[in-house]
Amino acid sequence: MDQVDAAEKLKLKHLVKELATYKARHTEQISVYVPVGYDLIKVINHLQEEAGTAMNIKSATTRKNVITALEKMIQHLKVIGRTPKNGLAVFSGNVSEYEGKQDFKVWSVEPPLPLNVRIYRCEKTFILDSLENMLENKNIYGLVVMDRREATFGLLKGKTISVLDNITSNVPGKTRAGGQSAARFSRLREEAAKEFMKKVAEYMKREYLPLIVEKKLKGIFLGGPGLTKNDLVNRNYITRQIADKILAIKDIVYTDESGLYELLDLCRDLIVEENFAEEKKRGKNYGRSNKEIPR
Repeated sequence: MDQVDAAEKLKLKHLVKELATYKARHTEQISVYVPVGYDLIKVINHLQEEAGTAMNIKSATTRKNVITALEKMIQHLKVIGRTPKNGLAVFSGNVSEYEGKQDFKVWSVEPPLPLNVRIYRCEKTFILDSLENMLENKNIYGLVVMDRREATFGLLKGKTISVLDNITSNVPGKTRAGGQSAARFSRLREEAAKEFMKKVAEYMKREYLPLIVEKKLKGIFLGGPGLTKNDLVNRNYITRQIADKILAIKDIVYTDESGLYELLDLCRDLIVEENFAEEKKRGKNYGRSNKEIPR
């Protein structure tokens, strides 16, 4: 499974949010990640060794908190017995807000995606990077910014924009070459503009259509100054499959790489709405998830 369904994602999001609120005064919060197929007995043995090593911690309070957190995690893992299909993430520590008070808790969750890292960490906070990565939006969007002079193409994957290419046109400037009539010069400009839009359309087809066919591309955002971007769509330069994936056409200033970021800023709300609608639909299809291991 290469995506997290809505129910699992929501459950994991709540857990990560809760764990992120706990911050210890010393390095005493235990985080353990058990990868797919790894023997849980080996993890338990390792934690028992760490409990023995923790006897050397100078601070009596920190020593007690670390050892107790390890012991409670070991007891918890013995109840679980074996590593779940997707691996296991376990967290244990004293989460009391008050110095000298004790409130030890243990959490464990089978991630919705296979876990491929093995981690043992004792820090002031729980280590959540691997789980947070599973929550990142993995959808892909096409980004195109253009006018008559140039076009820049990109892909948005999660939070990262990758620039595919930047192309320029042969559309003459507004100043006429010597001896040309206004009508002839205007005609030359229009013909060059048409050729450029065909070139943009062909590039979009080459880069985005395979992703559409593979159902990897969620949509395309188109932007630029003036009406060229609108003409690209309204005059049927692009194929129907590409046109159907255009989610928004935005007026922006720039048509180079910075224009991609400008376009993204204007489309963030639409992306959030698209993701929400998708998760809602997926949630109805998948129903409730039972993958979280009881605490």
